[in-house]
Amino acid sequence: MQKYHIALTAAGKGRYRAVLTDNSDSSQQVFDDVCRETVRGKPVYVGKETGPISLWTVIVQKRGDFYRIDATDYRFWIIRFDECELDETDGQMCIQGWAKQASFWEEIEGGVAA
Repeated sequence: MQKYHIALTAAGKGRYRAVLTDNSDSSQQVFDDVCRETVRGKPVYVGKETGPISLWTVIVQKRGDFYRIDATDYRFWIIRFDECELDETDGQMCIQGWAKQASFWEEIEGGVAA
């Protein structure tokens, strides 16, 4: 079973909402304001974790027929969701992805949004 799940849904006005779930304990991190930015000359969607302490950031980018979503604390951890797909849930389009594990920042080739 995949440990992590992420779902990104439209929130209106070009903004999106992402929910990252750790299936081992059902904890969730919510990113209420994911919006378009340019990182290293590429269009991506970026959002900070909602709440008083925003430790995590999500970065969403289109890669061919799929999307890649990185969730990172920019210090130690990154959860990479490769091959996320556009899907329909409860009548609403969303991008969903699964990941088996979190990795140390140094283990990811190319870094975030590369």
